[in-house]
Amino acid sequence: MLILLIKASSYLPFRALYVLADFIAFVLRLTYRKKVVMSNLKSAFPKKSEKELKEISRQTYQNMADVMVESVKSFRLTREELGQRLVFINASILEAYKEKRQSVYILAAHQCNWEWLALGFSSLLPIPADILYKPLKDKAFDDHMLSIRSRFGGYPIPKDSALMEIMRRRDKTRAICIAADQVPMRSTNKFWVRFMNQDTAFYMGPEQLPKFTNLPVFFARIWRTSRGYYKVELVPVAKPPYAKGQIDILPKYVEEAEHMIRQSPGDWLWSHRRWKYPKPSESDKVNQFEEESN
Repeated sequence: MLILLIKASSYLPFRALYVLADFIAFVLRLTYRKKVVMSNLKSAFPKKSEKELKEISRQTYQNMADVMVESVKSFRLTREELGQRLVFINASILEAYKEKRQSVYILAAHQCNWEWLALGFSSLLPIPADILYKPLKDKAFDDHMLSIRSRFGGYPIPKDSALMEIMRRRDKTRAICIAADQVPMRSTNKFWVRFMNQDTAFYMGPEQLPKFTNLPVFFARIWRTSRGYYKVELVPVAKPPYAKGQIDILPKYVEEAEHMIRQSPGDWLWSHRRWKYPKPSESDKVNQFEEESN
C-alpha cells in the first residue's frame, strides 16, 4: 500500500511536494531523533551557540524532508529533468578514463540529496555506474528503491558482495560509487580518524578496493544552489601506483567530506547514529586480542 502511495505521489508537481516536505520537516523536528541530532551537533561544533545548533538542526530536518519528496519524484523524473536539477560541473574529467577503458571509484557522503546523486552517477556521467548499497530490511521497499536506483542503467551491488561483484565485472568500464560515511559494524575491520571533532570509525573498503583493483579514486562534492537544484564536482583523491602498507585514501576522503559538511552543515544526515560506539583504548585492544587467542 505504501509503495502504491509513493508511486501515486510521484505525479504531484514539485510545488505540491515541497508543501508536503515542509509539513514532514515540522513533524520530524518534533518526533524524530531530536536528542541524537543535537548530541551529534554539540560534539561536532562545540563552539557554536545553542541558537546556531538549533538552526542547523532545523536545516537538517528540512533537508531530510526534501530528500524524501525528491526521492518520490525520482520515479517520474526523466534523464533530462534530472540533468537540469543535478549538474555535474566537470563530468568530462572522466572522458580520459572512458577512452582508456579504465574504471574509477567515486566516494560520496550523505550530503544534500544522496539519492539523486546516485541517479546522477547512473545517468549523467560518461561512464556507467555500479552503486554499492546497504539492503533495507523491508524487502518490498528495498525492491522499490532498487528499481529507482537502476532505472537509468545503474547497477546496484549489495555491499557485502562488493568485492566479488567488482571482480566479476572487472572487464566493464564503470564508475564504482560508494557512500563511504556510514558507520561500520563493531566486528568489522575499520579505520579510526578524527572526523567532525570526534574519533570516528570508517569502513576499510574504500581504502582497500581501489588498491586491490589498482584504480583511481574521486570524491563527489555536492552542494545546493536552490531548493531542488544541486551542483556536483568530482575531486581527484588518489590514483595508482599506490604505496604498499599505507592508508592514504580514507584520510583524504575524510578531509574532503568534512570540508564539504562544514560548508553547509545542515545538509548532512545528523540523525544518523554515527558515533554509537567509542574508539577502543589500548587496554581494550589487548583484552580483545587475548580473548581471541584463547
